[in-house]
Amino acid sequence: IRPFSTATTYAVTLICTDFDCPDLSNNIGNACDDGDSNTVNDEIDANCDCIGIPMATNDEACIATELVCGVPIVQTTAGASQSLPPITCENFTAAQAFDVWFTFTADGTSSYIINDIATSDLVLEAFSSDGCGDLTSIDCADIPETIDFGVLAAGVYYVRAYAYSNFAPPYDINIQLDCVNNNAATLNGTVNWNSSCGDRPATVGFYTPGTATLVATYNTTIAANGTFSIADVATGTFDVIVKVQGYLAKGIQDVVIAAGDNSLAVGAIKNGNINNDGAVNIFDVSLINAAFNTSVGNPAYNPLADLNCDGNINIFDISILNASFNQSGATAPLN
Repeated sequence: IRPFSTATTYAVTLICTDFDCPDLSNNIGNACDDGDSNTVNDEIDANCDCIGIPMATNDEACIATELVCGVPIVQTTAGASQSLPPITCENFTAAQAFDVWFTFTADGTSSYIINDIATSDLVLEAFSSDGCGDLTSIDCADIPETIDFGVLAAGVYYVRAYAYSNFAPPYDINIQLDCVNNNAATLNGTVNWNSSCGDRPATVGFYTPGTATLVATYNTTIAANGTFSIADVATGTFDVIVKVQGYLAKGIQDVVIAAGDNSLAVGAIKNGNINNDGAVNIFDVSLINAAFNTSVGNPAYNPLADLNCDGNINIFDISILNASFNQSGATAPLN
């Protein structure tokens, strides 16, 4: 420091600030080099890792990236070539179309929405197809970069994305396909049981009628009032087996499940299957004996052996178990 005069006194303070990422001698958000020639726009992330965005490997329809419902795909247009000329979309036409491609398969009943949630100014163009070499343009979007297809006919569809710009910089893309199953079914059920037992986990199995072929299994919770609800269940006709923890399984034959809300009255279920092996037998007697004369708070208390759910394991619980003794729960195939 050079003073203005020999009579001037200065106080100097040196402030040192640590790097966000001392091991890298760098800060979060700064540019870096991840050492991978197949990535671009490398920068330090919140975990102090140098991360780049993969270069495009899907710059033709026939090597399009498969979209999965609800799963975003982050990539860049770096390395992409122009496979088709730019289109006029919403009264604007880009100077070029260095495009990347995505594909998905519609089931004929679901609704689909595709959008880019990055900040780049992109053009999206959608195509129906008879194969990746036979494309028909069906829709496009510029601002906002969202195409709401509604219900699409069953088939394979393609979407290309490219930057709306007079230049050809690498643009970051964050593409996501959202799908709505218009045939979604919900199963709303009830069981008759002791509401004092509170909530209990349960499984619900769907079987091909008259067989032991399991179609689907769903985990749910039986509320204290005996109700349960399961979303997005399979549709069709099934034999249904409901197994509540501590109770014998109950089966209902030929249950029709259609799109929308479906009701299932399971009816009364039998208590006493303490070890959940599907039968009330000597093993359950052994468990109730081990916890006999205990109450809530006692280390030996077993809530599944408290069959009347009064907080105590006593002669009343043994009486309930005796009523179900030597009985087994429903199994497939149902007779």
